[in-house]
Amino acid sequence: MDFELSLIHRDQINVAYILNLLITLHKLDPAEAKKRQKEIIDLVAGEVQLRSKRQIIEQFIEENLPKLQPDDNVIGDFESYWARNKDAALTKLCQEENIQPQAL
Repeated sequence: MDFELSLIHRDQINVAYILNLLITLHKLDPAEAKKRQKEIIDLVAGEVQLRSKRQIIEQFIEENLPKLQPDDNVIGDFESYWARNKDAALTKLCQEENIQPQAL
């Protein structure tokens, strides 16, 4: 149990680290920002702990990063994005398996 909690804690630190890198992209010119964005995605792909989160992090970058302002709370925005996607996945699972969400 302690080992699993340690892994979860380390995952959160790594996701927060990635999100903090995203914050810095707003300060760069578009060409440099695009280059750094690719480096961040490559970093996510290379981290074993983040591989399961790669798709959602990439989607967040593609869908939301261009809309964010330099003073926006990127971490808070990602957490909201994560929660919405989790809820959508749960709803989809319930529909596909004909399960009442309350029972799940």
